[in-house]
Amino acid sequence: MVRVVRTEEADLMSVLAHDLRAPLTAIRGAATLLVQAHDQIPAERVEQLLQLIDRQATNMADRIEDLLVAAKLGNGSLRLADEDVDLADLLADALDGTRARAPDRRVRAPGTVDGAAVRGDSERIAQVLRVLLDNATRFSPAGTPIEVRLTAAGRLIRTEVRDRGAGLAAPDRERVFEPFERLDPAQPGTGMGLYIARGLVHAMGGEVGVEPRAGGGSTFWFALPAASK
Repeated sequence: MVRVVRTEEADLMSVLAHDLRAPLTAIRGAATLLVQAHDQIPAERVEQLLQLIDRQATNMADRIEDLLVAAKLGNGSLRLADEDVDLADLLADALDGTRARAPDRRVRAPGTVDGAAVRGDSERIAQVLRVLLDNATRFSPAGTPIEVRLTAAGRLIRTEVRDRGAGLAAPDRERVFEPFERLDPAQPGTGMGLYIARGLVHAMGGEVGVEPRAGGGSTFWFALPAASK
């Protein structure tokens, strides 16, 4: 009996295959070189290849985790912790991760508020930060800084990721949060990251959006309830 694959399943499989092909190809190439010619490769080059394998394996793991979370958001099975979370600490870790994945980009957090704390799930907040930072590195020109700011807004703590990309037209500011939405098909990615970020923030009782940035670019932001005193 032939099983008919639904459109949603086919889309998901196609996106997963496309998004994992590039890092897998890089890992296989580096690993093959190390296996076949490890005694002929300078130590410095060996270290570079090992770092590439580690970076691309992390990239694959992140993509798979994103798709698993997207599936759970879709069927309502995602379970979230509700705890006080030190947002400043999570942001510092997220910035370190972004610098490791994109060492040629300038990422900074001027004026970050130490001790800023929110209610939510620390693992999922870290995922939201990664999604927004990865989005900024992909869609802003090389050499332009990416800034992250934390601000208090009443009973919410707002996190802003500011880039100097091309910006978004008003009709696209909602579209970018839809599943499989890729405004620039030439860019890598599944088109699921911002959809996942929105779903996670809403599930934690927060708000999320994007605004034009003065001088060009976009400010992607999310706001979560401040931690209990």
